[in-house]
Amino acid sequence: MRWLAYTSAERDVLEDLPKLCPNVTSFSIGLFFSWDNEPSQEVGRMVTQWPRLRNLRTCAIAQPVLDQLFSRRTLESLYIDCPNDSSVYIGRIPDTVREFTLTADSS
Repeated sequence: MRWLAYTSAERDVLEDLPKLCPNVTSFSIGLFFSWDNEPSQEVGRMVTQWPRLRNLRTCAIAQPVLDQLFSRRTLESLYIDCPNDSSVYIGRIPDTVREFTLTADSS
């Protein structure tokens, strides 16, 4: 599943997305500079509700969320996009993660 939510109506759907699509194994969401609040909080709430998640492309998310995803040992691919001015701590990446990419937006 690839999600590009830019309008308020589309962002509202994010809250119910895990209920609407409970068996997600791959999820991609872009950076949203127009959001009033930090998108990583909403993304973190969503991805922790998908126990079969194997591939994730997202903005920087909180360390407790990463720890929870890593503890499941189902995540195989992790791609994190973050603004150039943010700091990211990933911690120890389990051997189940075969592909890891960290990018910074310099715009």
